[in-house]
Amino acid sequence: MPPSSRVPAALAVLGGVASYASLASATSSAAVARALASGSVVRVLPGVLTAPDHTDGPRIRQRAALLFAGSPAALSHTTALGLYGLPVPADVAAAAVHVVVPHPRRRTVPASEAWRLELHRSRADRDGGCVTGSRWSPPRAPSWRAGRC
Repeated sequence: MPPSSRVPAALAVLGGVASYASLASATSSAAVARALASGSVVRVLPGVLTAPDHTDGPRIRQRAALLFAGSPAALSHTTALGLYGLPVPADVAAAAVHVVVPHPRRRTVPASEAWRLELHRSRADRDGGCVTGSRWSPPRAPSWRAGRC
């Protein structure tokens, strides 16, 4: 099996969306570069890859947004409402993925024709805990500002 053909299999094992670094560590940088060139994987956000037929699923977009934002990050706003089963109009839910990150973090969000990523910066650590993805964890001193959640 050629090395580039291992990339889609590794991507599937990693949940269908992965950072370039994690995919390269599971295969090799050269294999990932060949897979990108051949179109067997595509870049959905800088440093975030998925299969070409999975680029528009809401879960893939949410996971891609969290990978792009880095840790700690959490889905927020209307994206979080939808995850918790609260009513969100379909056009609003499909328009953007909302992610909250610690205030000091700065990321340039690329423009996309298909969907938007909205990064919201927060100074708050309201519960004294850290939210990453859809999980809450107890705080580790001194919390978000030091990036130790």
